[in-house]
Amino acid sequence: MSEQSQSPVARLRKHLHVLDRRPGYAEIAATMALFLASTTTAYAAATIGTADIKDGAVTHAKLASDAVKTGNVAANTITLADIKGIDAKGFVTFTIVGQHCSTIALGTGGAVAGQAGFLSWTGTPPAGIVLGPMQFLDSHASVVLCNVSTSTVSVSNAGVRIITFS
Repeated sequence: MSEQSQSPVARLRKHLHVLDRRPGYAEIAATMALFLASTTTAYAAATIGTADIKDGAVTHAKLASDAVKTGNVAANTITLADIKGIDAKGFVTFTIVGQHCSTIALGTGGAVAGQAGFLSWTGTPPAGIVLGPMQFLDSHASVVLCNVSTSTVSVSNAGVRIITFS
């Protein structure tokens, strides 16, 4: 009898004769390995928590690029102490003629060339004085101050705060 004259069920039984025997050791081992590989990874991912990770175990080198974003950081948990740079307070004294600018130098121990940063007044800002760009070099900075008023402004021991970021 030719294969074409057989019923579809008979043809199917001919191809499924493999199911008539018991599975061999290799088939059982492969099935178990596949099952264990798929379940143990999920188990490990589901059971490792914050308490299981030692302090300092997750370092910058171990994080993928862009792995930590704003949404991953709790509010008010990062302070200036966590950012590489300086946070210094001090006083400045200067005199600037009306409608002129001047550059003043400031000692900023810990500042590093190329850092970005800003200067702000810790008290009431002097009237007519506008802060311009800053440049940081090793352990000092320079800032441009402009007097936008028409009269000379003299400032003595004005409190300032300088913050830099790497």
